Amino acid sequence: MKIFVYLTTSFPAWHCWPKAPRSCGFLKHKHHHIFHVKIKWEVNQADREIEFITKRQEVDKIIHEDLAWENLGSRSCEELAMYLYSTFDADFVRVSEDGQYGAEVVRDNLPSTD
Repeated sequence: MKIFVYLTTSFPAWHCWPKAPRSCGFLKHKHHHIFHVKIKWEVNQADREIEFITKRQEVDKIIHEDLAWENLGSRSCEELAMYLYSTFDADFVRVSEDGQYGAEVVRDNLPSTD
């Protein structure tokens, strides 16, 4: 058995995809999403090895300060997920646009699960 703890958070932001193909050309221009984030860590015990509230405060601080959340430029869900994965030494990170499309980064040997 494996035990994981997780947090979710979300934030509004603008971004664009300058290299978007013609079929999605509208993505080349700055557009708005609510980005949803889910981060998981494996723990060894069932007694708050990682405190959810404290960890979420740390994640929200990084999103607002380091990622310049108001304007993500051309950063993708994949880039955001990789950044959060490495910054927080996570086992799993999901970043989605409006809860519909997104990317996941998963530590090797772990299944991608909700």
